[in-house]
This record gives sequence, structure tokens and C-alpha cells, in this order.
Amino acid sequence: MQIPLLIKQIIQLPGTLYHKKKSKSLLNLNPTIISSNCFGTFIYHDMGLKFNSPTINLFFSVDDFIKMVMNLPEYMESDVVEIQNSGYDFPVGKISYNGEDVYIKFMHYTDFHIAKEKWNERKKRIDYSNLYIILNIAQISDEYIQKFQKIPYPNKLLVTNENPSNDNNIVTHNIFDKNYKNGKVFKYKHLFSTKRYMDEIDYIQFLNSNNTIGEEIK
Repeated sequence: MQIPLLIKQIIQLPGTLYHKKKSKSLLNLNPTIISSNCFGTFIYHDMGLKFNSPTINLFFSVDDFIKMVMNLPEYMESDVVEIQNSGYDFPVGKISYNGEDVYIKFMHYTDFHIAKEKWNERKKRIDYSNLYIILNIAQISDEYIQKFQKIPYPNKLLVTNENPSNDNNIVTHNIFDKNYKNGKVFKYKHLFSTKRYMDEIDYIQFLNSNNTIGEEIK
């Protein structure tokens, strides 16, 4: 049963007011957040910011995301090609560079042409001097840590289900639990909660900092 819009707004009012108050601490009002899933989308939405990133309302596999951000300008120059019969019930696109494909899962779109239009419109807003990379991955491995470290941008946040047992300079935070399900990070903690699970991370500090590598976000 779908909740009527007005009732939904009333239920979400505490969270809306919390995020409005929280946004007053944000000094960086024009960040480009390149995110592997909707983590960046919710930051933009909750903080009332303009979508200065093409990675809105979509997701990538971890391997494709890392591949893309390793050569971000080059992939942003690629035309988005629709993948027919992808097996998903939403549009899927493909961008390519140097013979390597990256697949974009436009999960919150119903029409590929609209998704492509929004992607092209928003990628023009990328500010490489104010760029923040966020990878959200449930289970982390040393292989992905090493790949993540090689991403050629200083401001990187790795959100994972477990704290890596290593001494690498990497920004990590564990906000999940053993009952984690995909998307839980974006949910409010309970019906009338002011906070989403992702609010356990101080992403305000992350976005206000010019370089947070080596600092743990608490």
C-alpha cells in the first residue's frame, strides 16, 4: 500500500528539519560527488545542493566504478550507448575508453533517453578541482582496498560493512550490521527518526576538507 504524499511528508518532517539544520555546517556548496550508488544522490538531496554530478539515481558494479574513476575525464567524453535486453527492468547504458566498457545501471529511470539526457547535462557540471569520490561496498577485500588507493584523486571515502585490518591511508567507516540489506544505508533508522543510517558518517567534514586521506570519518 502506497503512503499518501502528505502523510509521507509529515512522517519525514523530523528528518527534513534535521538535514536542513545539518546543511548549515556545510561550507562547500558546489562539490562534485562521484558515487558508486545513491550515496552521493542522498547527500545532494538532503543538503539541498545542485546535482553537480552525473552519478545521480544510478549505480555501478564496484569493478566498473573503480575502472571509471581511474580515467574519469576520458570516460566522461564517451557517448552513452543503450544496452538492449540487459536483463534489468530499468535502462542500462555503456560508456567506453581504451577498449574497456563501464555499465551504468539507471535504476531510478524508466526511459533510457531521459536517463542519458540527465547524465549528459550533469556531467558538464563536474568540477575536477572540487571532486569527491565515494565507494559504497558491503564487503571489502585487500584487492579492492589496493585498487581504491590508486584512484588519482585525493578526496576518497570508502563506506564498507567491515573495517579493513590494515594500516593503509584510507578513509573508511563501518555503518552496517550483520543484517545489512542493500539500500539500508539510505533508510531512516525508524519511522520517526531524524537520521538515516548514512548520517552516522560525518560527510560534512569530508566535503568541507580539501584532502581527507588518512583521516577516519567518525
